[in-house]
Amino acid sequence: IIIQLDRPTFWQVSQAKNQAVITLEGNAQQSLVSRFQPQTISNSNQNNDEDDLGNSNNNLPTQITSLENNGVISRLKINLPTAYGLQISSVDNPPRIIIDSRPDAMDEKRIVWQPGLIWNQKYIQLDKDWFPVTWLEIDPRNPQITIKPITANSTSMRGTNPLITINSESNAVAMINGGFFNRNNQLPLGAIRVDGKWLSGPILNRGAIAWDNRGKIRIDRLSLEETLITATGQRFPLTQLNSAFVAAGCSRYTRDWGSNYHPLTERETGLVVQGDRVTEKLNNLSPQNSIDIPENGYLVICRKTDINLNIGETVNLDSVTLPRDFANYPQILGAGPLLLQNGRIVLDGNAEKFSPAFQNQQASRSAIAVSREGKILLVAIHNRVGGRGATLGELARILLLMAATDGLNLDGGSSTGITLGGYLLDRSAVTAAKVHNGIGIFLSPSP
Repeated sequence: IIIQLDRPTFWQVSQAKNQAVITLEGNAQQSLVSRFQPQTISNSNQNNDEDDLGNSNNNLPTQITSLENNGVISRLKINLPTAYGLQISSVDNPPRIIIDSRPDAMDEKRIVWQPGLIWNQKYIQLDKDWFPVTWLEIDPRNPQITIKPITANSTSMRGTNPLITINSESNAVAMINGGFFNRNNQLPLGAIRVDGKWLSGPILNRGAIAWDNRGKIRIDRLSLEETLITATGQRFPLTQLNSAFVAAGCSRYTRDWGSNYHPLTERETGLVVQGDRVTEKLNNLSPQNSIDIPENGYLVICRKTDINLNIGETVNLDSVTLPRDFANYPQILGAGPLLLQNGRIVLDGNAEKFSPAFQNQQASRSAIAVSREGKILLVAIHNRVGGRGATLGELARILLLMAATDGLNLDGGSSTGITLGGYLLDRSAVTAAKVHNGIGIFLSPSP
């Protein structure tokens, strides 16, 4: 965009979500003001699926949306898709302001931030397209580095915050956004395990990553099977643990979910279990209710079904992860779909019950992967140069080009983001949506 001036003048640039504003000291010609009246930009790619990929106008071409003039200053507003940058310069003879809005404004970098933590960004070619990729390369075997899932709210599973805020409040040196969540009730939709505690259980046999403090990492599809067993041998399957995923069946909620449980649907029923005994029966619960979760027990909440047990009955709990070895990992985060295993693409969105709209969308993407050298890669990819974001299949192929052997898709779209040293690396902070959880990198001082 070239702005022609009749004399040199002051100008200023600011950026809001999906929009840049150029403010100039001077009067715009009325013919131009009439030509560029404010307009509504529609977006045919809105995603209403439970797995949010954002509803921003990421794929629209750069265009002037309005020109305003109040007699003293003029304001030019332009659409600015996610991950586009502005390059602005002024020249004379005649005086002009030249504005380039471009998806390839990223400078390539490889910076050793700390031994075991490297910041990379470059363009990666896939077929005829070039994708801007930002990633952190982390050595999980470095004794000064700790990796943990982080949630926006430390006392409850309900809550979202900007990634940069979660990063700051947790004192992490770096962070990437994590698993899916419901933007309406701000509750997680997938596995979050921290220091051996299930803050949120896995759902739908979706992909997850597990790791320990010795650098051992496991990426696979994950399920958790729990069964309530009575003294007489009756067995009642529990479909979810600490989960906001709503389905027919009975779910279990512990204090790791929070001190209270608020029903997610109407007419829920359930049991209060303390120690190994049923101490209370719950009937006709609604979202307006708040039920205390016992410190020495749990709640069993049933939807469209029931467990016919009496107060005082003894129950035991059987809990098994599939694959079973996931139970040995203290840190787990689930998202999906699974992208790579053992150097092969294993993408199968149907197997993990993702909607067709989700599977086919082109969007900004986040991923976590493991390289051939055993390094963890935290990856963010935005719109290809001159086009839209990556599909899940393209994301898997890009990870292969980055020498990854195993990889997992994380929440994407407006959630995509990587922080380092208190800054968002891959996009402007004003274009990033709030998120529920992420994966944090913590540094301990050298001995």
